[in-house]
Amino acid sequence: MLINIILMLVEGDSMYPTLKNGAMIMVNRDFNGLSDGIYVMRHDHNLLVKRLQLLPGGIIKVKSDNNMYEPWEINKEHLNGTDIELIGRVVWSGQRM
Repeated sequence: MLINIILMLVEGDSMYPTLKNGAMIMVNRDFNGLSDGIYVMRHDHNLLVKRLQLLPGGIIKVKSDNNMYEPWEINKEHLNGTDIELIGRVVWSGQRM
C-alpha cells in the first residue's frame, strides 16, 4: 500500500487559532471523498490551507478560522480544474507553543 503524505509549513494567520504561522501540517493526498474538514488547495498558483464546508446543491464554503478573513464559495464542479485544485486533507498539525 502506497501512502501519499506530504509535510508543509503554514504561512500566514488565516487559520489562526487552529493553525499558527509556521505550524507543520501533514497532508494526506489520498483521501476518500470530500467531507467537512481542513484542506490544502491551489487557487491561482497559490497554496491555501482552508476549512471546507459542504453545503446543499454542490456548493463548498471556503472558510478561514481567523474571522478577519471573509468566507467564499465555490461550486464542487470547479474543484480540480485549472483555477482550483484540491491537494489533500490536513490530518495532523504540530506547532511551537
